Amino acid sequence: MIICAGREGKSEAVFWLVSFERKAVDVPEFHHSGMAAEQKENAVLLFKAIRELPEQQRAAFLLQKMEGLSQPEIASVLNVSEGAVESLLQRAKAALKKRVAAHFKM
Repeated sequence: MIICAGREGKSEAVFWLVSFERKAVDVPEFHHSGMAAEQKENAVLLFKAIRELPEQQRAAFLLQKMEGLSQPEIASVLNVSEGAVESLLQRAKAALKKRVAAHFKM
């Protein structure tokens, strides 16, 4: 679990991240009438793949994609260099691509 006490302006992002980690693999309800069951299944697959990422990769990925933080902001929250954030994001994306692509092989 990532804990970043005392970082002003980042507590909401950290709270969301901790909340995400504590939940079972669950996808927010979709309220679009045209949403197909297959699309929801794909979303569950993606959320599961994100949950299986190593902690630092998951944190960096979620802070960027879900919270909209920049790489310098993520570096500040995670207390790592900007270069480390770039590497974490690249490895997270590669791992997600590999896990999701394996599901779609026919």
